[in-house]
Amino acid sequence: MAIFLYDDRHDAVTVQYADGAHAASLRGKRLTLGSGVAGWSAANRRFVLNADPAMDLGAGVTSLTPPLRSSLTMPLVRDGSVVAVISLYGSVADAFTDDHARLLTLLAPSLATSIAALPKAEAFGQAEPRRPAAGELRLLKR
Repeated sequence: MAIFLYDDRHDAVTVQYADGAHAASLRGKRLTLGSGVAGWSAANRRFVLNADPAMDLGAGVTSLTPPLRSSLTMPLVRDGSVVAVISLYGSVADAFTDDHARLLTLLAPSLATSIAALPKAEAFGQAEPRRPAAGELRLLKR
C-alpha cells in the first residue's frame, strides 16, 4: 500500500508512506494531478477499482515478486480539498471487490482528517517528528 500526499507547491501527489513487500520502491514516486491512477483519482475525487499499478509505478511492477497487478485507489478529501490518495495493491488481476471499495470509502474521511492534522513540514519529511498526543492516530514512515 502507498499513501500519496498532495503537494500544492508542485500540484502533485507523492508517496510519503508505504508498507508491504515493495514499500522501499514505492516511496518518493511523484505524479502530477491528472496523471496515472493516483493523479487522476486526486484530480477527479473518485476512487478507481482494479487499475493496473504500472500506470503509477512503471512497467517493472509486474516482474516483482510478488507482482503488483491490480490496485484500489481512493482520494482522501477533507473540507473539499484532496489531502492524499491511498492505493492498495494486489498480486493478482481484479484483486479488489466492490466491498473493498465500499469499506475504504467509509474509512476515507477518517484517514483524510488524520493526515490533514499532520503539520505540513512533518508530512513531507522536513521536520523532526513531534510526539503524538494521547489517543492521536499517528502515521509512521518505515
